[in-house]
Order: sequence, then structure tokens, then C-alpha cells
Amino acid sequence: MAKIVLELVNKITESIEIGQVNVMPGGLFDLILNLVINILLVLIYFQFVKRGMEVFILRLGMPIACVGLIESDQGSFKPYLQEFFQSMFAIIVQLFLVKLVFVVLQTGDIQAIMLAIPICMTALSTPKFLAKFVSSTGGGGGLNAIYQGSRMLQMAKGLARR
Repeated sequence: MAKIVLELVNKITESIEIGQVNVMPGGLFDLILNLVINILLVLIYFQFVKRGMEVFILRLGMPIACVGLIESDQGSFKPYLQEFFQSMFAIIVQLFLVKLVFVVLQTGDIQAIMLAIPICMTALSTPKFLAKFVSSTGGGGGLNAIYQGSRMLQMAKGLARR
């Protein structure tokens, strides 16, 4: 799986044409901006390690989650798989953004350095941003809960009539 992710990110970044690499001018402002970018990249690195451990644990628990396929409402398999793919997609987007930061930094001008900081900040907030779009609804979703609730009411009415 890691080879597939790395190959995908490499193909995307290869499609972006990189111009001539210039040496960044040395100034105090440039030094401060580079320090900020390096700090953000270290934070992203630790987030990569954390996400990698999450995916590892999710891969270890996959056989247990597959037991949920036996149940009619898919048990815990559906939210488990959603969490797995959400983590994988977040890693792919973060890797792409980090490589984009390096591509942008290779131009060497001050505007590129100032553009690299928001890209790093976006890479840091990617998992939280993507969590809004992949929602875990549980086993059978909302319709299953409504059906079960109405079935319980019907059973309660049947018991009240006796």
C-alpha cells in the first residue's frame, strides 16, 4: 500500500514542471521564514508518523472488522473501512502538499517562500479538513435506526394490547 501511495504522489509531482533552481538570497527575513517552514515541516513529519501508526493499527484490526460483514447491517466494518480510507487519503494529500512546498521553495524568491508557509499550514490541517467529508455513521446508518425504532414501537403496541 505504501508503494502505491508513493508512486501516486511521485507521478503527481512529476507532472508539475520544475524550473531552474536558484539559491535563496540570504537575509534575516528569509532566515526567519525558512525557520518557520522548517518548524512546520517537523510538525508535519510527526503527524506522518502518527498517521502511519494509525494505519498500521487499522491494518492489524482489519480481520476483526471483517467479522461485521456477517451481520446484516455490516456491523463495525463500514465505519472501520471509512476511517481506514480517510487516513490513507489524508496521507496522500499531505504528501502531495509537502512535495509541493519543496517545488515552490526551489524557485527561491520571497513570494515562493511566503506561499510555502500557507501550504505547510494546509498540510497540517488536512486530516481535520477531510474528516468533515467522510462521516462515520455506524453500522447500518440512519435508516436502520429509524426502522429499529419503529419496530420497537410496534412490538410495544402489540404487548400493550394483550
